[in-house]
Amino acid sequence: MADTDLAAQIKTALARVEIPGGGDLATYAGLSEIIVTPGAIAFAIAVATGMKPPSAPLATKRKKPRKPSAALAR
Repeated sequence: MADTDLAAQIKTALARVEIPGGGDLATYAGLSEIIVTPGAIAFAIAVATGMKPPSAPLATKRKKPRKPSAALAR
């Protein structure tokens, strides 16, 4: 299979991925060129403002660790 054929198949698969705000990943302007080499396939996706999920990642929602109560500290 030629590299261009495989890149086209990947782009077809990306057309089934919906992006926030509507549309699909294959036609999204933030999708880079799909690069196919004998050992790897690479592409990048630039995330535009407003495309983040509605909730923040868990890492930003963590609370500060609690200090042990005086009863446990004894």
